[in-house]
Amino acid sequence: MNLEERIKQAVFARILAISVILISSLMMLSTYFLHVLYPHAQIGRLETFLSLFTTTISGLLTLVLILIYKSQNETLDREADILEKQQELMHHERMPSLSKPYNFVTKISNSNSSNEQQSGALKQDEVEFCLANNGGGVAKSFRIHSTTYVKGSKYEGSWAKSPVLRSDRHSILKYADEQLSAGALDVRFKSQIKLGLKDTSQKDMLPSTYGFSEALNLLYKDGAERLELTLELRYEDPFEEEHVEQFLYHWAKPMKNMDLHEFMIADSDPITYENKSEDTDLIM
Repeated sequence: MNLEERIKQAVFARILAISVILISSLMMLSTYFLHVLYPHAQIGRLETFLSLFTTTISGLLTLVLILIYKSQNETLDREADILEKQQELMHHERMPSLSKPYNFVTKISNSNSSNEQQSGALKQDEVEFCLANNGGGVAKSFRIHSTTYVKGSKYEGSWAKSPVLRSDRHSILKYADEQLSAGALDVRFKSQIKLGLKDTSQKDMLPSTYGFSEALNLLYKDGAERLELTLELRYEDPFEEEHVEQFLYHWAKPMKNMDLHEFMIADSDPITYENKSEDTDLIM
């Protein structure tokens, strides 16, 4: 039902309501004038007829008003459902759909390695990877969320977050760096991975955030047997809802002067990638 039809129904309902009031008023006036004009006449039957007639007309008109009101409510409910479905459709159409990070590259410790060119100007403990957005909305506010588990150390694993920037943008474009438009493919991002650790020997000590190499050096000096690392990519959609994609799990024993690259290639279980592509270039 369109707006014009709803207006017509509302006008008709008002006319009916006014008609009920007018008919009731006329009946009351008719009864009054009968008493005035024929004060001694027997008008009991006429009064009864007028009363029944007024009651019947009022009841019918009231019923019509109720039916119109019910019809309007049903129409409004249907329109509300349609509007809700349209909003859900628009919400879905504007949602980003990101691939999980692929084509990893980390900074190579040995500058003589032929893979050094692939890591470009990456800093220590920095990782570079590709993302693609196959959805209909922009993705923004990227960060990598690291979660650690430590075995055989006074340090307890915690979490930390690392900002993510596009490799093809300059830092002056801060807000653009944090976005990935709909339809964007093979866009490279980079992030310097940080770790969270808690020193359990210090009472009431809160977890602290360290650079990756710094954290591993602390664990090595403390004799840690094992460090398990889980990485998640977190980002927001245009509606500021957060999305989480776990894309990596790896563990190794902390060694002296170990950085992110050495940790990744350390002998342990194979690195688990949730979305490993055939051309993944993982620093091996």
